[in-house]
Amino acid sequence: MSVSIEIVPTTSSVDMYGKPDTNSAYSLSGHVTITLSPPSSIFERSRKPKLLLQSLELTFEGQSEVYGPTIGYCPTRLCYLTQELAPKEALLLADDRQEESDEPCQWNVVFNMNIPGWLPATTSVGTEGFGVKYALYATAKFWNAESRRDSSWSLSSLYSVIYSPERSVDAEKSILVRRFVAAPCASNEVVDVHNTTFYVNPQVNPPDEGSSAPHIPIEIWDKIQILATVPDYANFEDDHLPFTLRIRTKGLAAEECKKLQFLGFSVNVLQKEKYRERVPEEYKARYPFPPHLQQPPFLPLRHAHRLSYIYDSLYIPLPEGDGVDSRVFSLLSTASNGKYETIDDTRVFYNDAGSEAASWYTLRCSIPLAHASEDAPSSDWAGNGTMHATYSSPLLSIRHQVSVKITLQYDLPDSDDSAQEAFMFSVPVRFEHVAPRLPLPHISPLFTIDSIPLTGFEDISLLLVTPSDYTPMLPAYSTLFDINGDRKIDPTPLPLYSPPGEPSPSFCEEVLAYANNSADVEKVCDLPHGRASCDLDGQEA
Repeated sequence: MSVSIEIVPTTSSVDMYGKPDTNSAYSLSGHVTITLSPPSSIFERSRKPKLLLQSLELTFEGQSEVYGPTIGYCPTRLCYLTQELAPKEALLLADDRQEESDEPCQWNVVFNMNIPGWLPATTSVGTEGFGVKYALYATAKFWNAESRRDSSWSLSSLYSVIYSPERSVDAEKSILVRRFVAAPCASNEVVDVHNTTFYVNPQVNPPDEGSSAPHIPIEIWDKIQILATVPDYANFEDDHLPFTLRIRTKGLAAEECKKLQFLGFSVNVLQKEKYRERVPEEYKARYPFPPHLQQPPFLPLRHAHRLSYIYDSLYIPLPEGDGVDSRVFSLLSTASNGKYETIDDTRVFYNDAGSEAASWYTLRCSIPLAHASEDAPSSDWAGNGTMHATYSSPLLSIRHQVSVKITLQYDLPDSDDSAQEAFMFSVPVRFEHVAPRLPLPHISPLFTIDSIPLTGFEDISLLLVTPSDYTPMLPAYSTLFDINGDRKIDPTPLPLYSPPGEPSPSFCEEVLAYANNSADVEKVCDLPHGRASCDLDGQEA
C-alpha cells in the first residue's frame, strides 16, 4: 500500500493590510489530505490497508535570500512556526468499506495557523529568483498497523519486515503573502488619499575662492522658500504620479525680487534598492526574529537557492561591519524628459515685496512613470530595472524619491550679465499595493407588493422595496476597534476654519516642518509634459 499527503489551504494567499505590526496576526487555514491507496503487492492484495498516524507536523516557514557582487549569497530565516495536528494517541487509519475497491481512502485534517502581521510580502528580485518566499511544510509519520498484530511468519510478514513498518511522508505548499496599504473598500466608495507637503529652504555653499564664474548671492538663496507636495502614497499600478511645487520669496527687497527669474524645474522619480549581507540590529529589536541557532547554516533553509550549497561548504563567520550592494535607477517614462520650463513670464517674484503676504507660485504636474527600465545599472546580477512597491525586509529594502531641480536666473548689479544656477533636493514617496475593491452584495427584496394585503389607500411607492433602500455592508471590525476592544479614534483632522469669502484650506494635506498661512495668495499653473505656459493671475487676499 502507498500513503501520501497534500496541503490544501483555503485561500491562495495571505493578505495583510497596513504597516507591519507585531500585535496583529492573520489566519491561514485549510486541511491536510491523507490518501491511503490499496496494496499493489501480490502478497498483500487480500488485506485492506491499515496505518497508525503517530504525528502530523505542519510548519510555516519564511525565508529571504539576496545576492550581490560585494555581499555574495546571503540567506536568512524570517519565521518558523510549527503546529502538531495529530492527537497525542496514535490514530488508526483503515479502509472500513465492505466491498472491494481500488479507489484510495482519504482523510482531511484541518488546520488554522496564526501568521504574524509584521512579515514582509512575497517578492522576487534579481536574475536568479532571489527574494522573500513562504511555504507550508507537512511531515506525517505512520506505523503499519498490520506489523504489530502479526505473530506468525509468512511471506507477507516477511515482506513487512523487509520494508520497515515505520515511514515518514512529506509535502509542501508555497504560500503567497501580499501586503496592501489598507483594507479593501466597496466598489462605490470614494477613497481620498492625503497629501504630504515638505518645506525646503535652499542651503547652498559659497562659491570657491578665486572663482570668476557669476553666481547668485547666498543671501538671495536664503530668502527663497519651496514647498513640494506628493501623495501620502501612490498606487503601484498607476502610470502617473501627481506632483505640486510651490515657490516664493520671503523678506527679499523689492529691487532684488525684480532681478530674480524662475526658469523652470525638472523632476525625476528614482528607485533605490539596497541588498544587505546581515540583518540590521534595529530590525531584530523591532520584530520577533528567529534566534541565531535557527538561522542558516545551523538550520538550513528547506527550499534554499542552489548557491546555498557553496555557502554551507565554505561558511566563514562574517566580519564586523555591514556589507551592502545597492543600485539606483530612474522610473521616468521615456515619453517625457521631466523638464518643465517657464516661457511666458519668468519674473514670477516681481510683486512679492510689494504685498503683505508673498504669493506662492504654484505648479502642478503629473509625472509619467515606466514600470520597466532597460537602462538600469547592475543588470547582470540584479536584472533589468523593474519597478517595485516600496519595500522593507531584513536583507532587502526598496525606497522611492522624487528628485527636483529648480533653475533660477539673477541679473547681476551694475552689469548686463546674469547668473544662472540650479538647486536640487529630493522628497520621499511611497508606492503601495491597493487592495482590489469589494463587489457590492446582491440583495434581493425581503418582500414584494404581491405578498402585502392592500386596503386600496396605500401609496404604491411606499410598498416597493429595492436593494438600493438597504444600507451598504458594515466596515471591518478592525477598522472601528483595536485589539483590546476599544473604539479607534479617527486621526483625520477636521478642516481648518476660514472666514466667509475665503477658500478653505485642503484638509487632506499635511505640511511637514511648515505651517502655511491661509491668507497667502497662490498663483496656480497646471503643467503638461514638456514646455508649458504659466498663468500668473492669482486671487487677491
